[in-house]
Amino acid sequence: MADEGEILKAVKEWATVNSVVSGESMGEVCKNTIEHVRFPLIDPDELSFIDKENERKRYIPVSLIKNAWKFHATKELDPSSKQTTPRAGTLPKESLRVLGLGQRT
Repeated sequence: MADEGEILKAVKEWATVNSVVSGESMGEVCKNTIEHVRFPLIDPDELSFIDKENERKRYIPVSLIKNAWKFHATKELDPSSKQTTPRAGTLPKESLRVLGLGQRT
């Protein structure tokens, strides 16, 4: 079980190593994996840091970060989307509590 920030960190570390080994960019290495990180479940302060870091490294598609910001701004849930469904390891956060999203079991 892991929180989304921990999942992103693991994907980033994996993509960094594989980028060096393969000679491909981080974005290319993790393009099929990064979409499984649930960015809307990341706290806005952490998301801001990730957004700024991504401006330099460009490994996260802008659409994923844009959708996360839209989620936090509108507070609208899409029940059919995994992106807004907490995992078993999702830590309780104020930004999610307001939306009625608790820790998943």
